[in-house]
Amino acid sequence: MSYFTYLKERILTMLVFFYLLFSFETFLLTIKGSEWLAVFIGVHLAGAYFLVTFMEFYRSKKQYKEIRQAVDSMEEKYLVSEILGNPGTEEGVLYQEVFHDMGKAMLEKINHYKRELKEYKEYIELWIHEVKIPIAAAEMIVENHKNETTKEIEAQIKRIEGYTEQVLYYARSNEVEKDYYIKNLTLEEAVNEALVDNRKELILLGTSIDLHDLHAEIKSDKKWLVFILGQLIGNSMKYAKDRTLHLEIYGEEEKERVRLHVKDNGIGVKSNELPKVFEKGFTGSNGRREKKSTGIGLYLCKKLCGRLGHEIELRSKEGEGCDVVILFPRSSFTNFTDR
Repeated sequence: MSYFTYLKERILTMLVFFYLLFSFETFLLTIKGSEWLAVFIGVHLAGAYFLVTFMEFYRSKKQYKEIRQAVDSMEEKYLVSEILGNPGTEEGVLYQEVFHDMGKAMLEKINHYKRELKEYKEYIELWIHEVKIPIAAAEMIVENHKNETTKEIEAQIKRIEGYTEQVLYYARSNEVEKDYYIKNLTLEEAVNEALVDNRKELILLGTSIDLHDLHAEIKSDKKWLVFILGQLIGNSMKYAKDRTLHLEIYGEEEKERVRLHVKDNGIGVKSNELPKVFEKGFTGSNGRREKKSTGIGLYLCKKLCGRLGHEIELRSKEGEGCDVVILFPRSSFTNFTDR
């Protein structure tokens, strides 16, 4: 805001002041020999008026700048009233009280939603643990009554189990820090466990698997990493199409990081869709056509990798499969972020 704009907003006060000044000057000019006195008083009163208004403008602008800097430096901007000092004017005190009440109301509302979200998350986790019991029971029944029909039922049960796991990890994805244990492990440990978890489906698809160069040591949470790899392997199985699935999983060691490749020979991704594959809810043309994609798997992988301090990339050509790469930094600590 400029000083000219500040004066325009106070045009009524300024008109009243100059009307009174004009009336006083007119009165002085009726007195003989008072012309210079009228000029002297008029100039000084007008100058004093503009000086006072400029000082008020400068003080207001400085105060606004301080508030703006305080707001910009805060993550929870609705708490700005808590760090503001004495505004110096009665009007400023009144505004500060209003802002304080607004911030307090906002904080109460946020805490209310946090409690509701926590209760919902706890319910989801409880439901998932409960639903695992009938899933396990159904798997045992199928295991004891093997035939062609139950094989298909078993595959569908496995899909249900996969989706429930996905929901559980999604519910926990904003609080990975409370449920992680970072330690040294090899790529081979995590990859083998993820393959064992999906062994039946891989066998049914007649999958050929090529594992090599997996001896590199990384720092990660094994449970979360196995889940991420399970999602990637699951994607490869979904989009194997009618061809025999071939998986190549291998590591590459670099000076500052380790790369883990999960490569398949599936139907791939269109080049114009590659920038969106990690977006929440994005299914792509292949996902919509096959009606198999929820648009959550890769989004969740990206989110969990970010939380664990890893990076993830996807390379693909339509009709030639996908190569998903997880990058593990070589460092003495893992950098957790809110990505």
